[in-house]
Amino acid sequence: MDGADLTSLGANMHETLRGLSASLSVRPARATPKTGPATLDTVPDYRDAQVILFVADTEAAARFYAHFGFRETFRTDETPPIKVEMALGGFGLGLALPGPAAQSHGITPVTAGHRACITLWTDDVEAAYRAAIAAGARDHAAPHPFLDGRLRVAFVEDPDGHPVQLVQRVAETG
Repeated sequence: MDGADLTSLGANMHETLRGLSASLSVRPARATPKTGPATLDTVPDYRDAQVILFVADTEAAARFYAHFGFRETFRTDETPPIKVEMALGGFGLGLALPGPAAQSHGITPVTAGHRACITLWTDDVEAAYRAAIAAGARDHAAPHPFLDGRLRVAFVEDPDGHPVQLVQRVAETG
């Protein structure tokens, strides 16, 4: 993908997100006019928090996270999409291409190393670990006891190298 393609993708993303923002209803902040530093009374309401992972292929990443039960809630119109949003329970996960994000928003996405960790709680860490490997994850640490045996934990890496922690609470015996 050359610079012209990225410029086009960035412009399309900007227009898509501007249209989406215009269609959303925004609740007014609870703020009351005051002078001085912000207080809890002046903080706007926030909701729908989301962590964004920068990935090389949004569609491949979405397929990977769907194996854990994430469901797609949004995708941009471009092919390939420059952003896909997913949800699991109340957790929002964005999967975005780094180039268009950098170009549109002036940020510097980090695309290497363990820059974020997704933690998923499960009732069977061994089965979750096997399923993750079967879905294309790379092994990082097989299931093992943690916190004096109160938890069983495993780590895998998604196709872009983000660590995924699988955690099981161990029933107390006795």
